Amino acid sequence: MQLAGSEISREADSAKWALVEGKNTVCLTTNDYTVGEKKIPGAAVCLENAGVYNAFSAAAVNVEACNK
Repeated sequence: MQLAGSEISREADSAKWALVEGKNTVCLTTNDYTVGEKKIPGAAVCLENAGVYNAFSAAAVNVEACNK
């Protein structure tokens, strides 16, 4: 993926974010929320903004779906 003209590999990307489909909402988190991190304090911020949502959505075109 390219961000601001720089190539970033999936392996090097440590960003923690999610899109809420149909809501124009992007959520950013401070940790992975894995079982191992369940008791570590963390935070999340969600933004409802079509421009921000579209930018993240474009960046996520070729990512793998998470397991449900």
